[in-house]
Amino acid sequence: MSPRPDGVTRPSAPPEPPGRGLLDGLGVVVTAAAGTGIGGALARRCLIEGARLIISDSHERRLGETADALSDETGHRP
Repeated sequence: MSPRPDGVTRPSAPPEPPGRGLLDGLGVVVTAAAGTGIGGALARRCLIEGARLIISDSHERRLGETADALSDETGHRP
């Protein structure tokens, strides 16, 4: 459990399950992928599941940073 700034203790998030190849060989396009929201999370999960991924976002610098981070984390460059 991890304490919050207001002192309330909440359980930590469960570990992410490993990929099962659900998207092996499929192409996926994710828009708004450079943030920390659902677009970024979806892009990460698609790579873990074996997809060939194209990401886009209006923030070019953050998009490059996201591509680098996804590549470092998953071993696959979107």
